[in-house]
Amino acid sequence: MLYYSIDTARRSALSRVVVSTDGKQIARVASALRADVIHRPAEFATDTARIELAVKHALYECEKQDGEYDAVMLLQNSSPLRTVQDLNNCIVYLDTLGYNSITSITEVHEHPYKILTWEGRLLPWMAEMDRVFYRRQDLPKMYIANGAIYVIKRDAFIKEDKMIAHNAGAYVMPRERSIDAHTVYDAIMAEALIKKGILKNG
Repeated sequence: MLYYSIDTARRSALSRVVVSTDGKQIARVASALRADVIHRPAEFATDTARIELAVKHALYECEKQDGEYDAVMLLQNSSPLRTVQDLNNCIVYLDTLGYNSITSITEVHEHPYKILTWEGRLLPWMAEMDRVFYRRQDLPKMYIANGAIYVIKRDAFIKEDKMIAHNAGAYVMPRERSIDAHTVYDAIMAEALIKKGILKNG
């Protein structure tokens, strides 16, 4: 999946593509794919470390060489089904729509209004849920960040210390390209969709 993330980023309007990692094998692969590699310090590479710390470290390292950037984009390796057009659209949105950040989202498939809890008896998760909403077409559209693209203006990122700014906009992606592969099942599904050509136009 690293290949797809780097390849898409390199063909986009991004000025520089960087992989932050503490893994030697990942670093070798990233270098072979012509991405710049920045060694991620151990304290930013733990399971509990916030991704913003690694992004900020990489940003500062790049700025030592290039000067201050206008914005930074985070492309998580677990979400490879983004296209060049997706990346470029998010850049345009950030430049033209007046937001401090743009986050890719997708429409929720399992609607929150339909979530139930089980504590000896079945209860709606949302106490105010009215049965009038039992049909999917009656439910209000809701969205979730799909993990594919986060782009934020540099100053907003430094000030707020998060990838989604207070003044945030969104870029909607289809469900079939919104797999966030954190399980074996997700990874198999992503690979199957790639083999089916879901990225052939991107």
